[in-house]
Amino acid sequence: MATCGKCKQIVNRNKSIQCSACTHIFHIAITCSNTELEDITYLKNEHKLKEWKCPDCIANRRKSIADFQPKNVDLENESYTTISEPIATTSLSPADLEAIGLVVMSKINSVLPPNFKTEFNDLKKAVEFISDEYDNFKQELHENKQEVQELKNELKNQKTENSNLKNEIISLQNYSRRDNIVIQGINVTPNEAVSAIFNEMSAAIGSTLKFENLSTAHRIPSRANGAIKPIVFKTASLQEPQYPGISTKRINKNLPEGRVQVHQQLAPGFAALLARTKRLARDKGYRFIWVREDKILVKRDESSMNIIVIRSDQDVNKL
Repeated sequence: MATCGKCKQIVNRNKSIQCSACTHIFHIAITCSNTELEDITYLKNEHKLKEWKCPDCIANRRKSIADFQPKNVDLENESYTTISEPIATTSLSPADLEAIGLVVMSKINSVLPPNFKTEFNDLKKAVEFISDEYDNFKQELHENKQEVQELKNELKNQKTENSNLKNEIISLQNYSRRDNIVIQGINVTPNEAVSAIFNEMSAAIGSTLKFENLSTAHRIPSRANGAIKPIVFKTASLQEPQYPGISTKRINKNLPEGRVQVHQQLAPGFAALLARTKRLARDKGYRFIWVREDKILVKRDESSMNIIVIRSDQDVNKL
């Protein structure tokens, strides 16, 4: 009776496998042939049962390949001697490679947990899911960035349009007030007549304008609480008037002592822009600030040829 080439025990032919290299017979067991019934079934289905080699023959084949090294190479001194004799080569057949693969697979399966494949597949699915979610997040982030940039551009355009619209409104307001003059500093008196006040002021500054030349005249509310209400006079035509500040006594000896300012009436927004321009221009050493045709003009001194035109807050910031 045949005996196992590994354990030397009697072998049942129906439960054994024969090595194609050494022709020894082995038990179908991990301890003897490093095989199991599943391996035998696979070899039969692939018609490779007769090409099977035992672990010792496979190990000897590997050792013979590993032992083949050129003996005339000095790696430390990096010196080499030409080999004149032909080198014998050893190659593995497809059957050898298949058998090696089975051994390796068997070893791997023996150390891996039984549910490794299931856990690995679950992990793979989880990684794929996270990867898909990350790609979706990147796409959404890119789209959000584009949308934010579009909103920024739209907001910038809206600011520009609003600024232009504001300037147009101020220009229209100034145009409607172009023939108006404002007198500030004359206290309100009982039963006062603004016509008399205008004629007295006009005479005091040497102007030929009379109340009859006006289309309307009235006091307007003051922006500051408790301040004297200014008087607005609308003329038929006003060509860049120059009105110096004068004393109230010069206008009418019966008026309380005070200083009267006379200037062209400006739109509220334009007046605020003028006030801001004056503050900033004086802080930066500009001496001349005046208004002409709905524009604020600024010049540093008498010798300067550069006149800065102010139409908006952005222009003021450039001073």
